[in-house]
Amino acid sequence: MESGKRKEAFAAQALEQARATAEQGNMADAVQQFERVVESYGGTGAAYEATIGMAQARHVAGQTELAISTLEEFVGRNPPATYASPAYGLLGTGYENVRRYGDAVTAYQKAADLATVDYLKAILLLDAGRAARANDQPDAARSIYERVIAEYGETAARSEAEVRLAELTAKPA
Repeated sequence: MESGKRKEAFAAQALEQARATAEQGNMADAVQQFERVVESYGGTGAAYEATIGMAQARHVAGQTELAISTLEEFVGRNPPATYASPAYGLLGTGYENVRRYGDAVTAYQKAADLATVDYLKAILLLDAGRAARANDQPDAARSIYERVIAEYGETAARSEAEVRLAELTAKPA
């Protein structure tokens, strides 16, 4: 048990160092450091977070396809929901960046389903609605926005969902 705690502590320290490198804008070094955390401390929370950090750094560096590949592999291993939800959210962003809007809708909805906090669920669903609109699926977008209003009406996302829904139902002049 003690060695497990030490492993987690070392992993957390290495993760923070990788994050600091990313914050300094050195994405290439940050990706390498995140990869080392994943390889050295697999199975720890820090390793899961490092995978997400690696994908974020790749997004920022303009390596969207690499970020998508990293995230697809990661979610394919069924990580805990705490890590899978943000991974699916980032995956949705990557899909949108490469105009794979249908895949983005699916990824955002999966992220929302796994999220544990209502406001995050609502935000991810708004993202799914946006991707559905970009994919020329107005009925799917309408359904998503209606869900946000019905299920997450207490969140700030309700206002945006109402505006987007009104845009979809407005008749052209």
